[in-house]
Amino acid sequence: MESALSQDPDMQTALSSLLELAGLPSEGPPTAKAIQSAVDQLKTRLADSKPGSSIHTPLSKTGYKNVLIAGQLGIVLHQIRQSLTKLGAEITLAKDMESAIEACHKHEFQLAIIDLFMPSEREGMIVLNEIKRMAAQPPEIIVLSPPCKDQSLQDTCLNQGANYFLEKIDGWHETLLAVYQGEPPADLPKR
Repeated sequence: MESALSQDPDMQTALSSLLELAGLPSEGPPTAKAIQSAVDQLKTRLADSKPGSSIHTPLSKTGYKNVLIAGQLGIVLHQIRQSLTKLGAEITLAKDMESAIEACHKHEFQLAIIDLFMPSEREGMIVLNEIKRMAAQPPEIIVLSPPCKDQSLQDTCLNQGANYFLEKIDGWHETLLAVYQGEPPADLPKR
C-alpha cells in the first residue's frame, strides 16, 4: 500500500504541501521521517498557540512578513496588497512621502515596495534614502517605475540602495510576486 501511495501524484502534492506548511524542505519524494517531523512541528505550533489564534507558517523562501507599499498606485496598489496578503504578508500602505517615512519610524519592514513617482521622482528617492538611513536592518527594496528609457534613473536607484528596479510594463505584477517569493527573473535589474 505504501508504494501505491508514494506513486500517487496527488498524494505527493499533498505531502509536499504538508512539509511546506511546517517549514521543511520538500525536495524529492517525501519520506516517512520527513512527514512525521512535519506533523510533530505542526502539533507543537498548535499546542503553543492561544485559542482562537492562527498558527504562523513560513511565507515563502524570502520570509518577508512586514511589507511597506509606498506610492500613489490606486487600484494597482490594492491588487498588490491583496496578492501579498494572500501569501501571508502584513501590509502597511503609505500613499505619500510623509506617511512612508512615518511608517518606517514606527515599524521594521523586511520588504519595501516604493513607487518612484509619488507624485514625482524626487519624493520616491527621498523615501528610498530615508528607508536605508533609518532602518537598523534595511529591508529589501523594490523600486517601481513607469517605463523609462533613461538608464541613469535605474542606475541611480540601484546605487542609492534599491535591491530591484522594476518597470511597470506588461507582466510586472507577476515579476513583483516572483521577487516576493524569492524567485526573481534573471533579467530583472538588481543591485
